[in-house]
Amino acid sequence: MWNVPGNFAWDAELTVYDQAGRPDFERLQQRARTRVAMRVRTAARENPARLYVFDLLATEARDMRALPLRARKEHLRESFDDTAVLVCASAIVGAGEFVWEQVLLHGFEGNGGHAPRLTL
Repeated sequence: MWNVPGNFAWDAELTVYDQAGRPDFERLQQRARTRVAMRVRTAARENPARLYVFDLLATEARDMRALPLRARKEHLRESFDDTAVLVCASAIVGAGEFVWEQVLLHGFEGNGGHAPRLTL
């Protein structure tokens, strides 16, 4: 499923979607509460999850937080390839306000109100 070698700390969000393709926190909670092995497999098949990775906070023994966000995102992008379940979330340059308006307009969940400025 996801095989990313190394020791690291990410800022990421696990997401499960509804039939319309919108993030659905309730479905994520239901899936997380599933404990019986056979039901876990069924829940994974019926409600597949995707992990969006936003930031690389540490790698091996190096604390990356002092680096500008742009530099951390470059290191993050080089650390793995996107798959169906693991996605490196890109920065939105020059359209952040528009994207935020769309998040609010469409009522997307899980955004946490967090949109850091991309530092150079």
